[in-house]
Amino acid sequence: MDLRGGRSHRAVRSVLGGPQGWGVILFFSKRRSFQSESRLVWYIKTHS
Repeated sequence: MDLRGGRSHRAVRSVLGGPQGWGVILFFSKRRSFQSESRLVWYIKTHS
């Protein structure tokens, strides 16, 4: 049984459950939307 894996999983769960977890989620969702926007711009540039 890997204790480190369980501990890290518990830490991740506590972070996601805490208020700072929302900041992480917002950051990742923002980054993902930014990536899709830049991809869209690149698509328009290459196909125009």
